[in-house]
Amino acid sequence: FDPAPYNSSSTAMTRGTVVVGETNGPCLTISIRAGGLATNSSYSHDGSGETCQPYEPAVEISGYEKVPSNNDTTLMEVVARQSVSANIDSDCTEFWDYTSDVLAVDQGNILL
Repeated sequence: FDPAPYNSSSTAMTRGTVVVGETNGPCLTISIRAGGLATNSSYSHDGSGETCQPYEPAVEISGYEKVPSNNDTTLMEVVARQSVSANIDSDCTEFWDYTSDVLAVDQGNILL
């Protein structure tokens, strides 16, 4: 993999690109329709249950694509171009007590 063709000064935020896993699509579709995402500092949640207020998006999301599973080369190319979101299987027993750092399972696969 040669990252040279990709502009290192360009970020996913400046290009408006994001890649997500299979189940994140609906969440990002909602964000796209809403015009983007706010930051915690610009629109913090206080848990009051009040109606959401209009906000000025800090980040705009214009679309997403799914990266094929088990394809390291494609993943590396995508990471060089834009932000990546990954899905994890949080239903496995090893994940139940997870709090931070790298989580490895007996088979040697790193989940997170």
